[in-house]
Amino acid sequence: TSVRRWAYWSIRDIQRRRYLLRPVGMELFATDGSDCLLIFHKSERQAVFDHIWAARTEALAKIARQGPGGGAERESSAANPPEKRLGQAHAAAVGEGVTVDLTDPTQTSELAAGKWTGRASAKTLLKNLRRRWEHRKISNLQYLIHLNTLAGRSYNDLTQYPVFPWVLSDYTSETLDLSDPSVYRDLSKPMGAQDPKRAEQYKKRFVEWVEPDEERPTPRFHYATHYSSAAYVTFFLLRLEPFTSAHVQLQGGKFDHADRLFSSVAETWQSASRGSLADVKELTPEFYYMPDFLLNVNSLDLGS
Repeated sequence: TSVRRWAYWSIRDIQRRRYLLRPVGMELFATDGSDCLLIFHKSERQAVFDHIWAARTEALAKIARQGPGGGAERESSAANPPEKRLGQAHAAAVGEGVTVDLTDPTQTSELAAGKWTGRASAKTLLKNLRRRWEHRKISNLQYLIHLNTLAGRSYNDLTQYPVFPWVLSDYTSETLDLSDPSVYRDLSKPMGAQDPKRAEQYKKRFVEWVEPDEERPTPRFHYATHYSSAAYVTFFLLRLEPFTSAHVQLQGGKFDHADRLFSSVAETWQSASRGSLADVKELTPEFYYMPDFLLNVNSLDLGS
């Protein structure tokens, strides 16, 4: 069994998470880019959270009190010491909940005196994020990733996987004119409202809903499905592990029928935007930075 270790000072942020719809998760983010989702008993999570955050604050305060001199915390790399790595992480700038830069004398003095904890409200974090995005300090990709994180979504949980939107609406033309508005999806509307005719069908369902069980009533609804789920994530990413194994597990130990597997971006867009009342799925982040998921690099037998 492998063991992962992080120094307290290397913890960039901690976020409480829901896991299987229960408030029992906690996700750690480290300055080296790694992260980990931990699951606890409901009664234990807050105590563990408080302990880790207090230990982290004390570890950073110790580094701040030591100043530019040595210290055990600095032995990890002479060329890239902790204070430099923490400054490079610059989590505060993107609003991840931590505003630590040990090259800042003000922060260092407050940290050493125990007056600074590094946590901020979600409202403040969102405000910081939006400001940096508006000033082009972070990309659209970074902005959406951080929004997903603040919303409680995580790469470590298929049931709450990060969601990215369809942006284009033309997946059949040989070339695209990106200055032509018609090649883009209407981002002011959800997938269920991209096609006016289908939107009317959803409205009709809502208005004409007849309650089938008076004792256990179901609220009226437009969509009978969701824009993201574990099944949708493995649908898109089934050619890569660990999503291959997750897909097989969801399908009872085998791949789904070939004609139901993801094999065409154009056909999937058609289905999600107008073709089916049971399909309003959005995309996963991998569509915007990892083309490998479109290739069958593991030579899986997906049928024909």
